[in-house]
Amino acid sequence: MSLNNPKAGFGIVAEYQAAGLPWALSGSVGTSPVEYDLPMVSRAITVTNNSAAGNFLLVGFTQNGVSLGTNSYPLDGGKTQRFELRVRDLWFKGQNSTVNFAVLAELTGIQRQQMPYLTGSLAATDPALSCSIVYPGVG
Repeated sequence: MSLNNPKAGFGIVAEYQAAGLPWALSGSVGTSPVEYDLPMVSRAITVTNNSAAGNFLLVGFTQNGVSLGTNSYPLDGGKTQRFELRVRDLWFKGQNSTVNFAVLAELTGIQRQQMPYLTGSLAATDPALSCSIVYPGVG
């Protein structure tokens, strides 16, 4: 007999209320965008810019978002910011120089494949739209 137990899903509120599974990363990034794929969908992300003040880290969720710099969050050196966001990909870029950073993501039990792609660059008639969420604010 198969149980067909329910699985964690993108819209299941309890996944975002429970404490997350930790995922940590530290490194450096230059002035070219770098992507990090989370193994599961996040419930929150904490980013620290370990560089000196004035060295901004651009934090985004699409390559265009950090490449253009208009759809990213600039985090000054020596600062930490917590984001309560459900995402599956993180993009980083040093605004004008190489930046050292650390990330602590709180992960849900939701498989990354269950979350649609975030994009701001698809037209409403694009066939890829069926598996994407289009938000102008992500790039």
